[in-house]
Amino acid sequence: MIRKLKKYLFVGLQQDRAVFFKNMQKRGLVEFLSQGTQQMIKGAGSTGNLIDAIKILRTMPYKEQLKSKSQLVNASTLADSIVSTQEMKDSLEEEIKFIDAEIHRIGPLGNFSLSQIKEIEKQSKRVIQFFCIKKDKLHQMESIGDYIYISSFFDLDFFMSIAKEKKSPEYMLEVRVQEDLKTLKNKKEQKIHLLKEKQHFLYESAEMISFLQDAAIDSFNNSAHDSAQKGAQDRLENLLFSVEGWMPEYKARQAIKEFEKQGIIIEEVPIKKDDRVPTHMTNKGLAHIGEDLVHIYDTPSPSDKDPSTFVFFAFIVFYAMIISDAGYGALYALLAFFLGWKFKNSKMGSVKRFVKLFKIIAVSTIVWGVLAGSYFGIDLHPSSPLSKISVLTTLARKKAEYHLEKQDETYKEWVKKIPALKKAKNGQEFLDMGIAEKDGKMEYQVFGDFKDGIFLEIALMVGILHISIALFYSLRQNFANIGWVLAMVGGYLYFPDMLNASSMVYFLNIITPQAALFVGRDLMIAGFSIAIILGVIQHRLKGLLGCIVKVIELFADVLSYLRLYALGLAGMILASTFNNMGLNLMESFGFVVGAVVIVLGHGINIIVGVMGGTIHGLRLNFIEWYHHCFEGGGKLFQPLRLLTKRR
Repeated sequence: MIRKLKKYLFVGLQQDRAVFFKNMQKRGLVEFLSQGTQQMIKGAGSTGNLIDAIKILRTMPYKEQLKSKSQLVNASTLADSIVSTQEMKDSLEEEIKFIDAEIHRIGPLGNFSLSQIKEIEKQSKRVIQFFCIKKDKLHQMESIGDYIYISSFFDLDFFMSIAKEKKSPEYMLEVRVQEDLKTLKNKKEQKIHLLKEKQHFLYESAEMISFLQDAAIDSFNNSAHDSAQKGAQDRLENLLFSVEGWMPEYKARQAIKEFEKQGIIIEEVPIKKDDRVPTHMTNKGLAHIGEDLVHIYDTPSPSDKDPSTFVFFAFIVFYAMIISDAGYGALYALLAFFLGWKFKNSKMGSVKRFVKLFKIIAVSTIVWGVLAGSYFGIDLHPSSPLSKISVLTTLARKKAEYHLEKQDETYKEWVKKIPALKKAKNGQEFLDMGIAEKDGKMEYQVFGDFKDGIFLEIALMVGILHISIALFYSLRQNFANIGWVLAMVGGYLYFPDMLNASSMVYFLNIITPQAALFVGRDLMIAGFSIAIILGVIQHRLKGLLGCIVKVIELFADVLSYLRLYALGLAGMILASTFNNMGLNLMESFGFVVGAVVIVLGHGINIIVGVMGGTIHGLRLNFIEWYHHCFEGGGKLFQPLRLLTKRR
């Protein structure tokens, strides 16, 4: 729920100023205009090294937190030491990498003393150089005999030159030596020893994370309190102070009464045009989980209706349809309940909500997987017990009975392809006998084709329903949405007959194809007319132009929901493909090889499914749905509050 905020002016005696802001911080009720988000960010910045130190220590192995040392250690000093140690550690690691690269570069030249080389050069008055050359360039060197061969490394040959003058051969690259191997290895050992000391300090400091967290919270609270106080203005020669702030309307009356008893005057002031009103969201339960999803993309504006609940349920449905496998849902459930056990004592609300979301996703995926009749991509017989509890199977049987009764073009096409279907007496037999060879394997092609078509139609129905909710959501801003909903319903009824397709409304005996054609056409005409008339009445010429664009938008947005069908079908096909691949390998190379391929294949499919379910499940909310009912661009209500320490 998005709560309405109002702007208030707070006036009090200067001597009560500190007490007022301290009480306000405890209440967490007001976002002061002088404070706002920027001041909160500055407050967080003042704890800079504390926060950085905590992040660094969290990368260390977990250690039991100590409190006995806390009183003897200065948090800021400790944080500075941790940050500087991490910087030195990073620097040492880079230096060691550089030394390793140098050792690797001059290693083929051998282990020699650079000081002895320089002494030889001095006494002999000769120049000693080292070169390397690619093996395929070696035959182009006419004076290769002037060089002493040292060694080879990969496709390079290394040579040494002792000459009166410095050489620069055409096909050779000089290997310059600044330090010899022994010196480099000694330096590396020293750096490694120093690195271990730094790592040990950080490891030992990991027991102070809780102490640093408490210090960071204290610092943040003090900084936020000071920032809010500084934003107050002095009045009547410093006798009074005043400050403006945003406060929830539903809490204002009680707060005003309490503060008036303390001598603080609170008056509502008008909101200016250039004021950016914060968005105050107060959700609980499933709606709070939906709010977490909403904030991934944007923050609603104060004028928006809170989309949290709708986004949550829509995301759950979309995710389940994209995965479309009860077996994968069962694996999700195992992981979800393990995470629930793992984090059962967590005090972080976001962690608890994520685990709860994961559990609900697992259950919804199992439910839709059962309804779709999909279990790890296994091809089920149309008459199997698992198929009988599948809604898609039931609808496929209804569709088969419809075509069998009508003896229509669809029936004739299948009979021509599979002549045995002439003997089918009912819809179940039509599915059972609809077997044909594909890629050397017998498949229930009629069953598969009917299920896919029904899944596609369900995806379109979900899209129409989802967008219709969005249009009704923003009905007050655009009356023409009534017409667009009617037009979409009309299009759903009208186009199947035009495309020679059998809709669910036909074989479920909801409406005949002829009636659907006429009703759908009339609904589309009526919907377009209503949308244009109401659009012009409400928005004048802008409403007329908007209607032209809206037709294209709605058509494209509804078709976008076909991704639910496409991704769900792709996941089923991949799962089935990996199963077949594994079974074939079992016959050729044994059970273990085939089982490994099946497990790895399903693992890849699950990872791809998680990515697709998350991205496209949110995308259909954030792009297609938001497009019709969401303004966005808001900023969260961030009152001056006292952060509490975890115990």
